[in-house]
Amino acid sequence: MTIHKNTAKKKDKDLLETDVQWIKGVGPRRKTLLEQMHIFTVSDLLNTIPNRYEDRQDHAAIGEIAEAVPVSVSGNILAAGWVTPRYGKGYFEIRVSDDTGVLACRWFGAHFLKDVMLVGAHITLHGKVSKHKGHWVMIQGEYELGEDEDAEDSVHLSRIVPVYPLTESLGQKNMRTILYNAVQKYCEHIKETLPDEIRIRRKLIGAAEAYRQVHFPDSLEMAAAARTRLVFEEFLVAQMLVLKRRASVKAKAGFALKAAGPLPKAYVDSLPFSLTSGQKEVLKEIVADMASGLPMNRLLQGDVGSGKTVVAALAICQAIDSGVQCAIMVPTEVLAVQHFKNLAPFFTASGIESAILTGDTSAADRKNAYAGFKSGRIKLVIGTHALFYDKVEFKRLGLVIIDEQHKFGVVQRASLYEKGTRPHVLVMTATPIPRTLSMTVYGDLDVSIIKELPAGRQEIVTRVIEEDKLQDAYGFISKQVAKGRQAYMVYPLVSESEKLDLHAAETMYHRLKDSWFKNERVGLIHGRMKSEEKNNIMEQFKSHKIDILVATTVIEVGVDVPNANLMLIGNAERFGLSQLHQLRGRVGRGTYKSFCILQGEARGLDSWRRLKIMEETTDGFIIAEEDLRIRGMGNILGKEQSGFSAIKLGDPMKDNDILIEARSEATRICEIDPFGEHPDFKPLWKRVEALADQVGSLVQVG
Repeated sequence: MTIHKNTAKKKDKDLLETDVQWIKGVGPRRKTLLEQMHIFTVSDLLNTIPNRYEDRQDHAAIGEIAEAVPVSVSGNILAAGWVTPRYGKGYFEIRVSDDTGVLACRWFGAHFLKDVMLVGAHITLHGKVSKHKGHWVMIQGEYELGEDEDAEDSVHLSRIVPVYPLTESLGQKNMRTILYNAVQKYCEHIKETLPDEIRIRRKLIGAAEAYRQVHFPDSLEMAAAARTRLVFEEFLVAQMLVLKRRASVKAKAGFALKAAGPLPKAYVDSLPFSLTSGQKEVLKEIVADMASGLPMNRLLQGDVGSGKTVVAALAICQAIDSGVQCAIMVPTEVLAVQHFKNLAPFFTASGIESAILTGDTSAADRKNAYAGFKSGRIKLVIGTHALFYDKVEFKRLGLVIIDEQHKFGVVQRASLYEKGTRPHVLVMTATPIPRTLSMTVYGDLDVSIIKELPAGRQEIVTRVIEEDKLQDAYGFISKQVAKGRQAYMVYPLVSESEKLDLHAAETMYHRLKDSWFKNERVGLIHGRMKSEEKNNIMEQFKSHKIDILVATTVIEVGVDVPNANLMLIGNAERFGLSQLHQLRGRVGRGTYKSFCILQGEARGLDSWRRLKIMEETTDGFIIAEEDLRIRGMGNILGKEQSGFSAIKLGDPMKDNDILIEARSEATRICEIDPFGEHPDFKPLWKRVEALADQVGSLVQVG
């Protein structure tokens, strides 16, 4: 159960919203440190659950210590004093004995211990032991002074001990003590939210007990049961909010657009290829949504090159045929220009006016576009963040398409949606979204998936190499260029950085052009260039006036050059798997056998293993699942992109079974009590309302 911040005014302040400063052991200095961890109240603190636990219940006999591992020991202090070695730092040392032997324990710089650790006192310790001059020594161990009968009340020893996430200058022992004091004083004020019927059926422990056990468990089994309870309720509330948002969309009238008209047929007839069965299937779903009279709210997933843009174009045709305007929002000017050049000729030939709106659109063209949107004269606009401007007003915006939607924040997407009156919304991504994410971040969207690639798309052979093999790779690229092919060479930085030992596009461009590729035509493109320059470079590459394009991730999405069959990515370990998959999708778009070379450094076993996954599969869904498992949901999407920061305690990937149970329960609750009137569910619905306030205005654009 995630304890929320209640924004409603109350006469009696909720004790769980007490400022964290007033918890015993905090004070003004530690309050500042806790706030760095986004811990402001008792509620926030109690929801900072341990990363892991250490079982310190069993004590080792000193004389039986046989290896350098963390151990717990108890005994009496035989000797204590400050040691000043000839070399190195001074330290405080005690000698502790039990019936089996003697152990030396040292703390560096701890002068205060001379007044605390007195000869003859009983002490319990936990820490890692290591051999020093043939004797076992414990360094910087945690300790408790007192007799054995007092040990059961210890926060740090003789029990299953929680290990918490920390910030600099806040030690584990301090954090544990603060949590212990909070649990002792405030857990009794935690009110039960789940109905008894659900808790009994799902075999979940009570809320207050869950918080006690997740922080200071009686056993590892109880710790697991406590976490399951808290994660289940967090997922349940999040899913109820998602389903509520979904239901609110379905309850409002939208544009009922024609299911068939002359424009979609004309567009299909203009294509030099046939639609795939996958494209036809998702198109049926989109057409049905748009004709239903309810606002479409659909996510279109399709691997790189699966033909999502063609499907979007046909949706636009249906919308324009029905008399409404359409807006396509894309993350980069390069992609906006490409979409415009691909779509505008058809619509112009059909007597339909379209426009492009980016940060570089001239003042005169911008003024004309604004007037055309407002009057309804311009039926289609393709734009970047410039579409968010207040001056952009539509007469009858009926379809909003958001391409590469994860590149935009929720507020940005909402601002475009609100320029219409419940327009249909189609969000598209070439980053395959695992089912786990689609149930959380995108759970309010209907999902369509194009599962096949168009005929003729080439398999991309991927190889991972280290830097000492780069010369061989350069030779291979030269041979491909000699055959008439083109290549991308992608690097993580625009220019060199003193802080990062990484290849940079500008540096590599000059180095490669002047050494390895003297006979080839080499170009450079990156995000710092002006739009006109970037567009000019891309046109040169498309028209094969450039053989090798050195680039940053500005070419990650939307760039389509069928003759380019080879990509080399430098410092590939610095990219996420899904991003590497997106980049790799820029090749293999023509009829030529294609290749992707990932040059990476083995900065650890995990980083190398990640890259090897790219060798093993080109399945975007498998790659996305692995990316989610390794990097976590937050690191893939980020709070701004996902628009959903509700998942804090659980991990949708690792806790997928709990998530599925919570989704099932949320569906049941929303069916039997959609308006929050049943007394058993009112506490849950209050949590949902509070969560809606917490995550902001999450309109139905995902």
